[in-house]
Parts: sequence; structure tokens; C-alpha cells
Amino acid sequence: MANAALSAIFRQMADVMEILGEDAFRINSYRTVARIVEESGTDMAALLESGDLANTPGIGKSSLAKIEEFVKTGRIQAHQDLVAKIPRALLDLLTIPGVGPKTVKALYEHLHI
Repeated sequence: MANAALSAIFRQMADVMEILGEDAFRINSYRTVARIVEESGTDMAALLESGDLANTPGIGKSSLAKIEEFVKTGRIQAHQDLVAKIPRALLDLLTIPGVGPKTVKALYEHLHI
């Protein structure tokens, strides 16, 4: 289940970054990492320990460090820092079917929701 939680964190980081209008390359990178983690049949801690994770295409040094932090502490500080930059209610809006980060950004910026 750690893979599911880790994947959700990377996906949420990408969503928050998109709401904030940050770099599209980093957003796509986090979405890729989320997909790789989610689709992996092996626990990330085991892949990290064996060194195989460092050789996985799509997992860069920065993402590898974040995964290592999650494995050691159960959280990622960069995730908490990003989530703190937006009102918590915006994350709740993302749970509505059909509402994605671009829509949430528009609601927040133009309608001040």
C-alpha cells in the first residue's frame, strides 16, 4: 500500500503545481513518477534498497530523493510545502468528477473560490 500512497503524493504535487502555474516539465515529471510508482509491482523500499530504482527510466535524482524521504519518514516535505501554498478547499475540488487542476485554477483565480 505504500506505493499507492506515494503515487497519490506525487500526483497531488503535480496537481498543486499546475494550480500554481509552475513549470510544465516538472509537473509532467511528477505525473510520470506517480504512474511508475503506481504500476510497479514491487515495493519502492525494496527497489530503493536494491539500487534498481535509481536505474528506472523516468525517475530522476530529485524524485529519487523524494521517494527515499518517503520511505524513511512516511512523508515528503516538498509535498507539504506545496500543499501549504494553496487553500485546502482547492484540493477538495479536485475530488469532483470532471474537475481537474486547470478548472480549479480558473475557479480560484477568476471567481475567487
